[in-house]
Formats: sequence, C-alpha cells, structure tokens
Amino acid sequence: EITIKDVICLLADKMPDCNPEIDHLPARLADVPRLWVNNAKLSSLMDISSEISFEQGVEKTIAFYREMWMENRINQEVPVQNW
Repeated sequence: EITIKDVICLLADKMPDCNPEIDHLPARLADVPRLWVNNAKLSSLMDISSEISFEQGVEKTIAFYREMWMENRINQEVPVQNW
C-alpha cells in the first residue's frame, strides 16, 4: 500500500529543486479514505510481473519529463487536460 503522503514525500525527495508546499486540508464528504487494488487477475491473464519498484518507476517518470522539458518538447507532446 502506498499513501498519497508517501508519493508526495518520494517526489519531494527525488525533485529537491521543486520544493513543494503541502497544505493539509480537512477531509471532504466525498473523499475515499482508502482504495485497494489487486492486480493478480490482470497479471495472470497477461503474464506480466513488476520488473521495477514503485520508486524506480517514479525516477524513470521524472527523468522522462525532465528530458522533455530540457528539449522544450513538453508543450508539444503532453496535452493539457482539465479533469
């Protein structure tokens, strides 16, 4: 299980130049306190397994976006999406 706090702390650790400010707000009525996902069925159907850790995946993702940023490609290749 990985919490949002764990993800934020990992991102802050891997991107010290970013220095995010974290605001802890009270829970909202529609917030889901926990969400559990089990990928066992998908793994068995597709014969896949995790070859890298979550931390390694975050490092690769950060490196990918940094490279795009440095090459000034991010605006062309990453669409802006308003959820």
